[in-house]
Amino acid sequence: MVRYLTLFFMLMIFWIMLSGRIDLAGGDAYLFTCGIVGCVVATLLARRVGFLYEEGPFFTILARHYAYAPWLTWQIVLSSWDVTKCVWGKASRLNPEMLRVPYRMKTELATVIYANSITLTPGTTTVDIDTEKREMLIYSLHEGSRAGLEDMHDRVLALEGNQGGEP
Repeated sequence: MVRYLTLFFMLMIFWIMLSGRIDLAGGDAYLFTCGIVGCVVATLLARRVGFLYEEGPFFTILARHYAYAPWLTWQIVLSSWDVTKCVWGKASRLNPEMLRVPYRMKTELATVIYANSITLTPGTTTVDIDTEKREMLIYSLHEGSRAGLEDMHDRVLALEGNQGGEP
């Protein structure tokens, strides 16, 4: 139950940060109510499908994510600069390619975090995830885009709590 209350409050904080709607006395009461209803529905859906219990130690992953998020943000900045130089520079640096990259995450949550991290980083996009072969199909704009995939994989494994072992 604590997991779902935590999820609800995290969703509410995120909604308030994005919307800026907290003035209940003014005309924002309707929008604030909509935000509460939306967060309740999302929390109930998560509970219905058992999302938080299937994904392992929720609070451990959450705590580790606070170290991962700044690193990912910095990687996005570096990749943005690299792609900008590549696009505005010499066309010979462009070498688009589709790669098959194996992954060793145990949970779907960690796999999705890894796939989304790849897509968020400019120059790479996760196209497909093959759960049977445990590999991802990734589009890469140039060789520099591929450089950080292994480091990102290891950091997501650490986020999950898997230090490089078998799934």
